[in-house]
Amino acid sequence: GLLLTHLQVEHRERLFTAPDMEYPLQATLGDGELELLGYALPDEPVAPGEVARLTLCWRAMRRPATAYTVFVHWLDGQGAYCGGQDNMPVMGQRPTDGWVPQEVVVDEWQIPLPADMPPGVYQIEVGMYDAKTGQRLPIYLDGVCQDQDRLLLPNGLTVP
Repeated sequence: GLLLTHLQVEHRERLFTAPDMEYPLQATLGDGELELLGYALPDEPVAPGEVARLTLCWRAMRRPATAYTVFVHWLDGQGAYCGGQDNMPVMGQRPTDGWVPQEVVVDEWQIPLPADMPPGVYQIEVGMYDAKTGQRLPIYLDGVCQDQDRLLLPNGLTVP
């Protein structure tokens, strides 16, 4: 009889063309080694205790020497931190020091909101830092250096 072997291939195809992003933008990190090409964020409100989804689309302009940590944080109307997550891209599976020049990485986040999160519209700040030093990469949006080395996404997260 025939022996059929099923090979589980864990090799991920590298992507070099950016998918269409719901909210395209032109942001550069560090000294131009990385770009944030855009993001996707569901429009509907996310109730406390539910999971908020956010997709970030990164591109490496050259191979980063460092495995940076990405942060996605919720800020209240006063700009105070209200939760979020810090992770290497793609749930830790795609460290930036393994990216190759011109590679596009689609980075999907699913972040549970605290059960006691007060209602309101929260700003979302994103960026990258070196976990060894805590030093954030500077971010430039349309050439303008962003305050506190973070990018505030134009669209917020609504908690009913």
